[in-house]
Amino acid sequence: MKAKVKCKEIMKVAAVSTLALGLFSAALTGVNHAAFASTTGQTTTLPQIISYISVPENLPPQGFTAPILGIYDRTGVSWGGIDTDIVISDHALSIDEAAQIGAKYIWEMFGESIDGMAVEMQYTIWPSSTRPYWVGVVGLEPRPILGPEDIIFVEETLVLSENGGQAVTQIRLEFREGIEMPQMLFQFTIDAVTGERIDVINKTRALDNDDTITEEELLRITQIEFQAMHDGTPNPFAIVLTSNQIETYSQLARNFSQKHFTNSTVVDVEFVRSWAAAWGRNTDGDIVATAHILNFNSTDDTGRTANISINMGSQQLLEVITHHNDLAPGFSVILN
Repeated sequence: MKAKVKCKEIMKVAAVSTLALGLFSAALTGVNHAAFASTTGQTTTLPQIISYISVPENLPPQGFTAPILGIYDRTGVSWGGIDTDIVISDHALSIDEAAQIGAKYIWEMFGESIDGMAVEMQYTIWPSSTRPYWVGVVGLEPRPILGPEDIIFVEETLVLSENGGQAVTQIRLEFREGIEMPQMLFQFTIDAVTGERIDVINKTRALDNDDTITEEELLRITQIEFQAMHDGTPNPFAIVLTSNQIETYSQLARNFSQKHFTNSTVVDVEFVRSWAAAWGRNTDGDIVATAHILNFNSTDDTGRTANISINMGSQQLLEVITHHNDLAPGFSVILN
């Protein structure tokens, strides 16, 4: 039996930067969202938007207590085994200190405790980054350490047009029979020395497809979206926001951003795009988008930017990504 891969993960085009994170931090999604999603096209029926959105997360969580954690050192662990050459700086936070900072980060951004959970910690020194990080992956139990023989890379080629147009190759991962991968619930990244917050992701709020949607149909959706991007035509699954909706959700994004930037002030928020995040069927059996994610860029008074993703329907925060601010010269990144 092969482990299931979430539909959104299947859609992503594999990148070397993602593989470099290794098994225990490969879910860093800030640079891997569907870049082809558009804010143009025909709109569908939108949820009613009231003048003020009341979200409990906008209130500073009270009563944080340092959780009891099962901490697992995964430094050097990657798809190919374990790299024993990684040396943790003498100035770095201890693995326990870093895990507790991550726990508080999750609590303050999502209002959720990770008490009693497993936290896989990895000290990372990426050539693309100007500073080292501690990356934490949180789950109910730790995931197994896999070797290259445990992983199957499946290539799928999507032709963007039926008349011999451009083709895109996707790579998705499967695991050999018998391997069960516990679900990841949260992921966080902090500066390994100062503890500054970098990224945080909530996987408990992932959006699921209708059970009747097949992988073949999902691949066809990807083909349609890539085709629209290639041709410069409206994405048939995109959603168009009114100016009032953009203003309302931008304020929500500002609130989330300010919770992330604890030592600075958010001075600007820009709506970037929306994209379909889950699929279902209408009464005629046709595939339709059932949920959308809204994406924003915010800037604080130091010039640092954050990429914010919000579930449009629930108004819940999904992730905050800022590691793109730390790119070393010669590297570039595409957000969403």
